[in-house]
Amino acid sequence: MSYARHLFAYGTLQLDAVMRAVAGRAPGRRPAELRGFARSGLHGLVYPGVVRQRGASTPGTVFLHLSGAELVRLDRFEGPLYRRESAVVSLSNGTTLRAEVYVVGPAHRARLSMQPWDLGAFTSECSLGYVSACRSRATLRGGFCTDFPW
Repeated sequence: MSYARHLFAYGTLQLDAVMRAVAGRAPGRRPAELRGFARSGLHGLVYPGVVRQRGASTPGTVFLHLSGAELVRLDRFEGPLYRRESAVVSLSNGTTLRAEVYVVGPAHRARLSMQPWDLGAFTSECSLGYVSACRSRATLRGGFCTDFPW
């Protein structure tokens, strides 16, 4: 049986162009917050990661109704640095829903810089090159944008 899931994005996947390059479309979206997780940059990379942290909160976007095939493409894009987990996210109207989220795996936590990561700064500094690289990777190799050191 196939069913749709929601995905909470806190980094580059929040950009429709990146989501389209990776998943093949930009699903419906809502602003959301992931409580109990902290976001930070990753050493030598332009995108962030999250880990569980009591009292922390991470703003982002929840994409609605992704198919299993789209999640497989996203899993390949995120690669071994992250693992997909289920978590509860809060919407701006106070409701909550369960969504998938990519969390930095235990073996890769040393890559967290503990420096803040900002979508606006990313967008102004390097999103065009990143999106172009993601499109090329998705077309030529079926994903894996995460190996770009930038």
